[in-house]
Amino acid sequence: MPEPRAHFELEVSHAHAIAQAVTKVRGVAALDGGSFSSVSLYLPGERIVGMRRPNPRDDRHLQINIRVDISAAPDLYALAEDIRSAARGACPELQRIDVEFSDAVDGLSAAPSKE
Repeated sequence: MPEPRAHFELEVSHAHAIAQAVTKVRGVAALDGGSFSSVSLYLPGERIVGMRRPNPRDDRHLQINIRVDISAAPDLYALAEDIRSAARGACPELQRIDVEFSDAVDGLSAAPSKE
């Protein structure tokens, strides 16, 4: 019988690290919250737009919604893999990361600063 996994709880610091790592990926203009910022991760005292837990009982599964910078001419499949790698690098406890491309912009001038 396999040993039960240690409980993991996604915290604000994890979410900020993931968001920062993902937005540094070439081809990512921004995290996208969708209409009315409905794609958001609600954590104690904070809401992080562009990420959510599809299953509120599983903090190891995260959905990330992306606004793509098409001026970078990204291969979307490779971009999704780069986003997953960046998110796992920031939070190795993540087991499943769903990447959804929800919008596209032409150039970083249309996106918030990445500094």
